[in-house]
This record gives sequence, C-alpha cells and structure tokens, in this order.
Amino acid sequence: MSGAGAGVAQSRAQPLARAAHRARAPFLLWALLQSALPGGAGDNPLPDDTQARQLGVRALPSILPYVESTDSDVRLRARSLAIRIVLDSYEAHAPEGMRLVPGPVRLTTKTATCEGGFYLGVHEVTVAEVREFARGSDIEDRWAALDGNLPATGVSLEEARAFAAARGARLPTLDEHSRAARGGGRLRYPWGDRFDPARVNSRESGRGRPEPVGAHEAGVSVHGIHDLLGNVAEWTETPADRRRYVVTGGSYRWYAEVPPAPYKLEPTSRLSDVGFRLAKSLPPLLTPGPE
Repeated sequence: MSGAGAGVAQSRAQPLARAAHRARAPFLLWALLQSALPGGAGDNPLPDDTQARQLGVRALPSILPYVESTDSDVRLRARSLAIRIVLDSYEAHAPEGMRLVPGPVRLTTKTATCEGGFYLGVHEVTVAEVREFARGSDIEDRWAALDGNLPATGVSLEEARAFAAARGARLPTLDEHSRAARGGGRLRYPWGDRFDPARVNSRESGRGRPEPVGAHEAGVSVHGIHDLLGNVAEWTETPADRRRYVVTGGSYRWYAEVPPAPYKLEPTSRLSDVGFRLAKSLPPLLTPGPE
C-alpha cells in the first residue's frame, strides 16, 4: 500500500479504535462485577480489596447479599468490605471544612446505612466568616476590628442559626457534639484519656482569651476536629427547657481537666466566650445495581 493509502487507512482506523475502547469500558465493569457474583470467576464470591476500592458504592450490590451468609468467613468478609465502603464514601463526600463523625453502619442484604452519623465543622465558625456574612448589615461593625481567624463570639442562637441556614447547614445537637468530642463516648478528652493543658485553651493555660481556630493541633479529636473542648463554648440545637438552649464544650474561662458540664442560655444571649460550629446530616447512601 502506498504512503497516502496507508495514511487514509490509519485515519479511518483511529475512530474505530476509540469507539472500540469506549465500548470495552462498560464490559470491563460488568466483568468485574460478574467475577464477584455467585458462579463468577474464582472461588471467592466477594471482590478483593482492589476491586472494592475501584468500584466504591457500585460494589455494594455484589457484597450485600453475603452479609447474612451462613459461611462465617464470607459473612465477616462481606460486612468488613461493606462497612469500609460506606464510611469511605461518606468521608470522601464530606462538605468543605467538615469531617465525618460516623455512627453504626447497619447492613441488610439490600441496604447499607450509617445510622446517627453526621458531618461536623473542623473549626468553630470564624470572625472572618461571620463578618463576610454580615457585610452591609447593621451588625457588621461588631466584628470589624477583630482578628479574622478568631472564633466568632457574642453571637445569639438566632444569628448562629441564620448563618448556618445560609450555608445549607445547621447547628449540632448536644449528643452530636458530645459524641464528636469523646470519640463516640470512648474517650475522656477529644485526644485521649490523659489531660494535657498544652492541648487545650482553658483556664489551666492562663491565656484568658480566645485563640485562633486550629491553634492547638495536639488537641484535635480522633475525627480530625479542633477545639471541641475549650477555646470558646458552643451553641447547640438541644433545648434545655421551654426558653433556654444548651451550650457545651467549655471555654478559655473554664477548667478543662474535669470536662465542664453543658449549661443553659436564653437564645438571645450574646457572650464573649460563646461561639458555634456547623453540622450537616448525612445524605442517604444509594446502592445502585450493576448497569
């Protein structure tokens, strides 16, 4: 074939090759799933770790039928894979500036849910964030002269709720804050069971003022969240009685070696050591079947 003829043949072959590659991709996914189903390739009915990571939630339909298997090894393996996929998926889709605080993963042969899990702000909401939100309003000057990295304080419950709603979020409940601060109830402090005043801005430190959010890296919780104890106390959405709401976490004014108990404030209160952070509920986890 002449050089010109070869060039024409090659130019015609390239689109065909690309089309063949596109057609092959769904087949590869189908084949991968088929290998994990009963009667598929290999003796193990479940995908291996690499396959599960590649497929993510798309692997769940091939795993969930085995979470109630009579074979204990298969059942434990299926549950371990499914739980890992669920938690990894929620963590990967955490909103910006938030981390997953997981709850128990409940599995059936058809569904996988994370009951009680939620997202929580890594930091307390800052002066800079509230100042931007209040720009042009008659309350903007309240934060004008403050360091933007400090936690926003002097905020009423109504103002905190308005800020949260504008971000598509909400305030945490007392139970959520407590679970995040104590590693699901297993720990005395966010970082562990031994008190260390260097990890927290509390009365023990003697600083006597709020510090920029994230200033105490050593005090981060097991979920990667800062200042759940000390620095400033935080509003929650938990009512204490008919006219007051719960504030928790203690502040720079409180001793922290014995974690301070939650207390009650009226929603209109604005205190110089009370701020807030954002929370979001988890979306339902979809478990799509193979295409």
